Amino acid sequence: LLVSESNALDNVVISGLNSLRIDRLEMNELSLLGRRDDKHPDSIRFSQLSIEDIDLSKLNTLTVNNVSMSKPGIYLVKLNPSDWEYQEWIPQASVSVEPPQSTEAETSAAEKASFKVALNNLAIDDSDLCYLDNETELYYCLTFEQFKWGGSINYDTVTSDESTINLQVKGDLELTQPNVHNHTIDRDLVDFDSLTLSDLSISGLDKVSLKKLNIDKLTALQRSTKKGDETASFENLIIDDARYTKNRIDINSIALKGIATTVSKNKDGSWEHDKWQPKDKDKKPEATKEAKTSQPKTDEKPVTIAIKKVTVSSDKSSTFTDNSTIPAMETGLQSLALSLSDLYSDKPDSDSHIKLQAQTTRHSTIDIEGTARPFAEKVSMDVEGKLKGFDLRAASPATKKAIGH
Repeated sequence: LLVSESNALDNVVISGLNSLRIDRLEMNELSLLGRRDDKHPDSIRFSQLSIEDIDLSKLNTLTVNNVSMSKPGIYLVKLNPSDWEYQEWIPQASVSVEPPQSTEAETSAAEKASFKVALNNLAIDDSDLCYLDNETELYYCLTFEQFKWGGSINYDTVTSDESTINLQVKGDLELTQPNVHNHTIDRDLVDFDSLTLSDLSISGLDKVSLKKLNIDKLTALQRSTKKGDETASFENLIIDDARYTKNRIDINSIALKGIATTVSKNKDGSWEHDKWQPKDKDKKPEATKEAKTSQPKTDEKPVTIAIKKVTVSSDKSSTFTDNSTIPAMETGLQSLALSLSDLYSDKPDSDSHIKLQAQTTRHSTIDIEGTARPFAEKVSMDVEGKLKGFDLRAASPATKKAIGH
């Protein structure tokens, strides 16, 4: 059930029931909920857990200054829609006992009772977090080099009338070398060098602001074991001054650099990336279709989007290959420069400026500029420019497949 190499508490000070302080709690080489598996012998593990400056006052306020965890591992297995592997550790009750009913006064007092938790800094390194669903043969693992949070996280069980959760967050986050791997098909879902969030602020669930988001060297939907063979990638993504308030997203600028895509169809007409769809062993098409048509309607207002500026630039190829045609049809871009400004979904009939410059893999060029209305009931565009050197023979295989000659 539980194995740990060593544990320590440093400078424990207890003053009655109203004050408990621990300078440091340390646990080493912990293994929890053993499994019959040589590769993943436990459900939860870590090499070391260190918690510093722990204060519990009045039995309702817990503050922690620093938490650091080394080499954490989680291995969750879902056996079927209702059962998890870890449930084998839970004793089965032979007799069903009805829980005692709480009085109205007891329920009201419990709802008003407050428990507060505060955390300043959190550091996690060398993770290995896995999830296996036996029903769909879905097997994913998340690994990363380091997760680092610096700032403050405050939570209170008592909520206000305006918010469903009393959560206050302020600080900076950094994540390095994260990787999500699909072990079922032995491919990377996503991999990137680093993610940083600067001046993140969260107040409840309806107020979030972010000074800057930065993602470096991302690849997604790995196609084969060959290095550099992925469905999508980019060098850098920067989002400046993003804010979310209830049903509204405001962004000052989005800049995407070095984007590249490789999309293809197989010979049987299916998409190459269809392999990422989970396979349900007992899938019933009729039940799935019925479930989709019986989804409840929602009365929530749509989210309003306001983006001042978007730029996309790349000198890398974005290609599409259709292997279901004879010969295979290949087309794409080898360079791209796109800029959009003044995108407001709450002003669908306002003009957004657009400028596009691109070169195809067959050396044709596109150079257009004008306005567009992407959120209008009837999407429209009014642009001027030049299209040069388009070789229509690239579409011949698809044309032949469609009309027979």
